[in-house]
Amino acid sequence: MNISRKHNDFPSVYRSFSDVPADLRLETYESRFEDRNLLKEYISHKSSEEDWSDNYINRIKSVAECWKETCDKMGCHPALASPDVINEWCDSLLERYCISTINIRYLNIINNFYRYLMWHVDYPHTYNPVQFAVCEFTTVNQIWYNRSRGADDD
Repeated sequence: MNISRKHNDFPSVYRSFSDVPADLRLETYESRFEDRNLLKEYISHKSSEEDWSDNYINRIKSVAECWKETCDKMGCHPALASPDVINEWCDSLLERYCISTINIRYLNIINNFYRYLMWHVDYPHTYNPVQFAVCEFTTVNQIWYNRSRGADDD
């Protein structure tokens, strides 16, 4: 039996980030998670559950550190970012890397992290900020769909 995965990366039950009620936005949970490193917990859980190579684990840890640095600069918890933070991160990554590298080695990893948080009842995540950023920001959309700037633009 084939299981459809087409809804794996849906952003939320809300149509846009602006539709998410203020009391359900991730930043409202800052005090609940301020002393927890959910990225580290996610990496630990997933690496014990799946047969990840040491090289892959190190790459994910490197991406997690890069993501954490961006979130620290933007004043948010790495597990509670807004689509704006995702967009800023992608803009800064474009100064150093090509679109396909950002998609595969950076954005996809953080998307999987947020997808994990959304699908586990231990976390209050009702939306995936990566997917909202894909919908709301041209740069993130181009990276997600791995298109160079100007491609398919009308």
